[in-house]
Amino acid sequence: RILLAIVTPHSVMLNIFSSSDCPPNRWGSDCSQVCKCKNNSTCDAQDGSCSCPKGYRGTTCEFQCPSDRFGQDCAEVCQCLNGGKCDPVSGECYCAPGFTGPL
Repeated sequence: RILLAIVTPHSVMLNIFSSSDCPPNRWGSDCSQVCKCKNNSTCDAQDGSCSCPKGYRGTTCEFQCPSDRFGQDCAEVCQCLNGGKCDPVSGECYCAPGFTGPL
């Protein structure tokens, strides 16, 4: 993308700007758009789309994984038993009171 072009009989000067040079939380050809990504997700400098961290999903990564899912885009199924709680990032199970064990 060219923001400035100066042409003289002896030279051409171009100031080229790329949206990949946008500062954090900005996107677009002139970086004027504000990213709407949430929960420490990454904003694409070209189109403003969000890349969610593990444990989150949604267009702007606004949703934590439901209690029975975990991982990238909440694609993994939790294996916790007997009311154990599943960590939305790792899938690790936390036992309910009165229960012990890996799941």
